[in-house]
Amino acid sequence: PPGVYAYLGSAFGPGGVRKRTDRHLTRRSNERWNVDWLKPYCTVIGMWWTHDRRKVEFDWAGALAGLPGASFPAKGFGAADNPAASAHLVRFDRMPSSDRFVRAATAAVPDHAPVYRAAVEGWAGRGWPA
Repeated sequence: PPGVYAYLGSAFGPGGVRKRTDRHLTRRSNERWNVDWLKPYCTVIGMWWTHDRRKVEFDWAGALAGLPGASFPAKGFGAADNPAASAHLVRFDRMPSSDRFVRAATAAVPDHAPVYRAAVEGWAGRGWPA
C-alpha cells in the first residue's frame, strides 16, 4: 500500500555503507537483494546509517517497529536472518520522527556509534521531518 517505507540492512561487504547506499539510490539494478525489487516503485527521500562495527540492524528493526504507526505489509521481507523481526521493511502513513528513531536505536545498543542521516536530493528543500 502507499506510504513511507523504511528498509533496514547492513553494509559490511566490500565498499561498506557508501557502496550499499549508492546501490539503493540507483533506480534499477540486478535483483539481488529484496529491496531491489521495490526500487522501481519507490522514491528514496532519506537515509539513516552508522559506522558501528557491530551488526545493529536487528536492534534498528526493533526500534522502527516500536514507532507509532509502524506496520509490516510484507511479513519477513529482508529479515531472513532475523526471525525475531516481523520484517526489515516497515511502513508508515507519514515520515516517522528521525529524532525518536535515533533515540530508540541508540538506547537499544550500549555504546552505539553515532547515527547519521541525510535527505536525498529532491527532498532536501522540504527539510527533514522531526
